[in-house]
Amino acid sequence: MIYIKDYTENLIEDARYVFANLREDDKLMFLEYKDMEEAFAFHVEKSCEIKIAYNSEKPMCLFGITSKYPVLGWKYLVFHFGTPEVDRHRKSFVKTGRQVLNDWAERYGSLYMTVHSYYKKSFVMAKAFGFKFKFNIYDIYIFAREKSLAEAGAEREKNGR
Repeated sequence: MIYIKDYTENLIEDARYVFANLREDDKLMFLEYKDMEEAFAFHVEKSCEIKIAYNSEKPMCLFGITSKYPVLGWKYLVFHFGTPEVDRHRKSFVKTGRQVLNDWAERYGSLYMTVHSYYKKSFVMAKAFGFKFKFNIYDIYIFAREKSLAEAGAEREKNGR
């Protein structure tokens, strides 16, 4: 069974485990860093939130959200990196991941994610998570999960804005 924990300093070893055991295509995203420790520190520093997905007691994936890199009208970039366990438990992972993303969409509004052209599995995962392709910039594809105007209006009324 897959479950999620909010990242805290107490879970640093679990997060390091994920970075040390990334899927091969996930590793390619971090070639610009001197090592995985630097990549991990960068993501913790830039993120609004990070969550760790577990299969039993074994960490398998990090989910994160950041507002540091807005693209056009989308302010919140979501990301995930995982171990090969993600692929072995894809159906449960997508179900659990959608719950995280639904929560973030409710709290933050429209979300986007980037997918590198070499990473074919991420195209499938983006769609499974409810994102729609918007455009590409060279080999990076932008997918968005937009909060509808009706949802945004209802939320503003509920919050008295």
